Amino acid sequence: MADLYESVQHAGSVIPRLYLLITVGAAYVKTKEAPVKLILSDLLDMVKGVQQPTRGLFLRYYLMKMMKDILPDKGSEYEGEGGDCNDAINFILQNMSEMNRLWVRLQYLSSNKDKEQREAERNELRVTVGENIIRLSNLNGVTFEIYNQIVLPRILEIVVMCKDTMAQQYLMECVIQAFPDEFHLQTLEQLLDTTSSLNADLDIKTIFISLMEKLSKFA
Repeated sequence: MADLYESVQHAGSVIPRLYLLITVGAAYVKTKEAPVKLILSDLLDMVKGVQQPTRGLFLRYYLMKMMKDILPDKGSEYEGEGGDCNDAINFILQNMSEMNRLWVRLQYLSSNKDKEQREAERNELRVTVGENIIRLSNLNGVTFEIYNQIVLPRILEIVVMCKDTMAQQYLMECVIQAFPDEFHLQTLEQLLDTTSSLNADLDIKTIFISLMEKLSKFA
């Protein structure tokens, strides 16, 4: 596997090379012949080679799909000396940060003439970024303490820093829908404080309604 992992890195074109590398990397993890966290870190570094927004989004989405069942989550057969849940969390958060950056950049690839079409395309691609939040919420190792201290602050930082209305709206909705109601009840102040740092033209009312409806059903 080590030889195969090395050989695919010499493929001629960047895009096929990286898809091959991810495919072989996933198989490499399954053999447990190398530390999972090293392969995850290596793949994250490699996919940075694609900065074209659309291609980068699909490449990273493929990366997340290939790795979703073999992350070193708590209780997973891949947890151990080669990695733990913290490595899985960091991998997903780093991937999400880069994917969101690429997603936001999509709006600058065209002139104002086709801005409406570009926004429609961006809206269709939002699920590629949201996949990261879903993966985080499905990790067994994400306890409330880890969510409160690491996961939520990092996600909210990504949301606020991107300064993009569509991204902020969608990612806040994703957080509300993906994570357990018990988590939201105990971090309500943190969530509501963040809304004051979002874009002025954001539809905050929709976020509030979504959050309150979810919590009221839980109550």
